[in-house]
Amino acid sequence: MSIKDALKLKSHQTKTASGLDILIRRPSTLDLLAAMEESKDRPNTFGAWLVFNHLIDENGRVFLSIEEVLQCDVALVEEVAREVEKLYGEGKN
Repeated sequence: MSIKDALKLKSHQTKTASGLDILIRRPSTLDLLAAMEESKDRPNTFGAWLVFNHLIDENGRVFLSIEEVLQCDVALVEEVAREVEKLYGEGKN
């Protein structure tokens, strides 16, 4: 992960642990604030929120709502959410 890409909020192409290719929109400062509120107010659906808010394709967001994400395979949602979470800590080291 490049600090330059992080600062420019360049989308991040990666693979999940199971080998799924995904494209993630990097989090902005506003995303960080929203994530803090979301994790505090709705901890049970925070992973789904991360996927809804950050998983993208060439047309934009992959999902239209958090409810749509909640209809997906739980293990896969958690796997994608873990990849998104990594970007929230980008540049700390």
